[in-house]
Amino acid sequence: MKRTITLLTLAFAAMLMLTASQGAGLKNYQCKKCAIVVRAEQAPSALGCRVDGSHQWQELGAVGMMNYHCMKCRVNVENRYEPSPKSCPNGGDHQWNKLGKVGPLRFQCRKCGLDIRTEDTPNPIGCPNGGNHQWYKSH
Repeated sequence: MKRTITLLTLAFAAMLMLTASQGAGLKNYQCKKCAIVVRAEQAPSALGCRVDGSHQWQELGAVGMMNYHCMKCRVNVENRYEPSPKSCPNGGDHQWNKLGKVGPLRFQCRKCGLDIRTEDTPNPIGCPNGGNHQWYKSH
């Protein structure tokens, strides 16, 4: 059993490293109107925004291995560095919280429902529903 878990952990780590190296040119883009986040090498097409037909993309930064969560628009992105604070869809600047490194464990907050993959229990600070996140391991 222990050997199986170790092999699965190593396989997942190798997959994450491969994904990260393949995504070296990928960036996270968020529409200022509908809040959707897309990973792409360049700004995606403006067509198809559910708010009024045309997306208005804001580059958040390079895709990476750190989870960041905005308390205002509730989006979570896996970025290399802290994402750009500019143009939160909920007005003003984003309020980013660093939650932890991307990893094989899944956690969900009982209060806001955020579901993320991390190496360890995520940072509890900054639940958009008030106070701290209440993390539990999810499957």
